Amino acid sequence: MAEVTLKKRDTEVLKINIGDKAYSLPLGGSIPYKQLKNLKTEDGIFEFLSAHLPPEIMDVLSTEDIKTIFSAWGEATKKQSGLKLGES
Repeated sequence: MAEVTLKKRDTEVLKINIGDKAYSLPLGGSIPYKQLKNLKTEDGIFEFLSAHLPPEIMDVLSTEDIKTIFSAWGEATKKQSGLKLGES
């Protein structure tokens, strides 16, 4: 019989500096596949960011800020695991 054992891995993150505070977003290879699939929609992206950034930050982020954050997140995820957003 074949067998595989999954090991708990460290969560790799993208550090985001906003003002004088830093926040962390887990990279795509560190989140459950179901959550990664939800990032194919704008609502999914907003929900993901809202889960990791406080409401007072989400309330002031512009669309351009969100694009910048998610672009950096996508590049870091690609480097980490080879995953490309939209190809999960």
